[in-house]
Amino acid sequence: MMSRVCGGLVLLGLLSACGDDDDGGSGAADAAAGQADAAADASPPVAICEGTSELRLAALFGGGFVPVDALVSNANGRPFLYIDGTCRYWISGLPGQALTGTLGAEDEERLTSQLRVASWSSFYGGEWIGDGIDGPDLALWRPDGRVDCYASCQGPGVPEALAGIGGSLHQAITILQAEAVPLDGPMRVLAFVQGFPDPLDEPPVIEWTYQPPLSELADPGDGDGAIEPALIADPDAVAAMRAAWLAAQEAGFSFVAARDEDGVIYQLVAHDVLPFERDDGRGVDLPPP
Repeated sequence: MMSRVCGGLVLLGLLSACGDDDDGGSGAADAAAGQADAAADASPPVAICEGTSELRLAALFGGGFVPVDALVSNANGRPFLYIDGTCRYWISGLPGQALTGTLGAEDEERLTSQLRVASWSSFYGGEWIGDGIDGPDLALWRPDGRVDCYASCQGPGVPEALAGIGGSLHQAITILQAEAVPLDGPMRVLAFVQGFPDPLDEPPVIEWTYQPPLSELADPGDGDGAIEPALIADPDAVAAMRAAWLAAQEAGFSFVAARDEDGVIYQLVAHDVLPFERDDGRGVDLPPP
């Protein structure tokens, strides 16, 4: 039987993102922890909180033939970290959930050392091939440049200064999660008409009586790949969607099942809206220098 999580990815054509390989946070990354910690100890802190509201640092996972900065990666559980010049940060929680907080001065020093930010500029413009073949799955971005890694910067051919940095990112996000709070603003939702042939894989169904109707949220299925999740801003709809989304995630499902007023059941995939995401909700622009 297909796993519940991968079942949701099939809807988005992202089955290649599932399977036995992970997003850089399990066995292989853990095996590189010693090397990563040693490199972090040798890396000086970098000042990123210079007072502006612009993004100053991003580090995020993708993969599975999906652009690293596509927000569908967030909905499917790929970790991310964004920090602006005021030291406010946004990180991943449960799949589709975003958390936020503010770094203190010691946090900024610890984080930039842990992620070896001082070394990034030596590798700007490079794609460092580790043990993966389906494309870069880890992006390290500053306003003055970007590094893309295969296999989360693990494996042969990866410079020592970058080796195991995917594991370091997971550790950094875990530490920040203890102090961060969930976003409570709008969400983006994409709906698919879908039945449940296996009763064991059917989650609880919520009744959707909100605006816009689910029929207006549904993917047209035209095959052009231009999936644009709809913005849900009505407070009642957001509250119902967020509660159902988090309950589904905690129960092991990668989608919410919702029934519209005509009795049609949809699978809904959602993510919290980040303040700097594109207007179409499909990604975050990380501009080149």
